[in-house]
Amino acid sequence: MMSIKEMQETALDATKPGTVNPVEMLRLEALTSFEKYTKLMFKAQYHTSYIIAEHHKKIIDTLQKVVDCDITRLIINIGPRYGKTQLVIKSFISWCFALNPRCLFLHLSSSDLLVNDNSDNIREIMS
Repeated sequence: MMSIKEMQETALDATKPGTVNPVEMLRLEALTSFEKYTKLMFKAQYHTSYIIAEHHKKIIDTLQKVVDCDITRLIINIGPRYGKTQLVIKSFISWCFALNPRCLFLHLSSSDLLVNDNSDNIREIMS
């Protein structure tokens, strides 16, 4: 796995000053921005844009603090159909695995079907 610095060097083609490798630049951008990663993966999966609302921004900022180790315990309580599963379970877990393949998550729910469906979806995103 490449470090962010190595990815930056790969994205900027040293043999031709001023040129950028677009695939590597997109990969770098997705791995350094959870919001960008979510939008890209959602578009790839569902062939439509993910519209970020104000409550999504707050969740994204909070999850970034989890990755930065500023928050070590987090519970997100908001009503159904507000995007928790897409952001917190599907996008965040797959993004974290992209950043560190040895990370660990515990996904709990009162529904076994929901957990299994989400786990399958995360595997699809990661493959």
